[in-house]
Amino acid sequence: MKRTTYPSWKVETLKKLKEKILSSKVVGVLDFEGFPAPLFQRIREKLRGRAEILVARNTLIKLALSEASKERKGLEKLLEHVRGQSALIFTDLPPLKLNRLVKEERERAPPKPGRIASTDVVLKAGETDFPPGPIVSELQRVGVKAKVQAGKVVVSEDFTVVRKGEVITKEIADLLSKIGIEPVELILKLRAAYEGGLIFSGELLELDEGVVSGELRRAHEEALTLALALDYPTKFTVPHLLLKSHTRALALARSLSPAFLTKETLSELLIQAHLQALHLSSQVEGKGS
Repeated sequence: MKRTTYPSWKVETLKKLKEKILSSKVVGVLDFEGFPAPLFQRIREKLRGRAEILVARNTLIKLALSEASKERKGLEKLLEHVRGQSALIFTDLPPLKLNRLVKEERERAPPKPGRIASTDVVLKAGETDFPPGPIVSELQRVGVKAKVQAGKVVVSEDFTVVRKGEVITKEIADLLSKIGIEPVELILKLRAAYEGGLIFSGELLELDEGVVSGELRRAHEEALTLALALDYPTKFTVPHLLLKSHTRALALARSLSPAFLTKETLSELLIQAHLQALHLSSQVEGKGS
């Protein structure tokens, strides 16, 4: 039998989510998988007044998005980004700026098996602070060229223990914990954002805003140059085309003999006639003397 009643908290949560989705210019889906509560709360406080984060069960988030998409087309495309530990973020900031803002708060974390390394972890060649012991064989087991020299463990050459994007194994996690390396960067991820019917993916949001602006400006300038060369009328080229046409028409009017009389050429023709009259007058006076 299909359920017809729901707990009041679910009804209220769904109502709040839908209201925020419909009233916000930008709606984003956040990924906070494995995120520590203190850091998450710190980010929420920092965003206060500029963006609001609401955490709810994925089923409620999806239901709210589905219902809201009946009134705002395109929202349904956010559904595929709701997975794992998700939250919705609401703001009037542009998606690129929002993405930059949520990434400002970050911290390093000790390695845990199954986590993804955010950077290459390189053990540099040289003397370490470790005394001889089991650490030597543990280093050698993962491929590090280590030896004991003058009562200290020495790494013979640089060695990449784990590369960026690789999954950290238990063996690597235990070793990195012992040597005090924190290869995981905890950072809130904006999986996707909705604005004006468009979906901005996480990959697109990672683009440098300055680079994007520069590319758009360059493309606009090139298109404007081409349109002007073709005398193609647009709202950007019409002022230039009118000026060019006016200049050409004026040049043509001046080149005609007799010159074509216009508002612009009248003063020039009067000056020219005056100069010719003066010249003729001086010649007549010269002959009379």
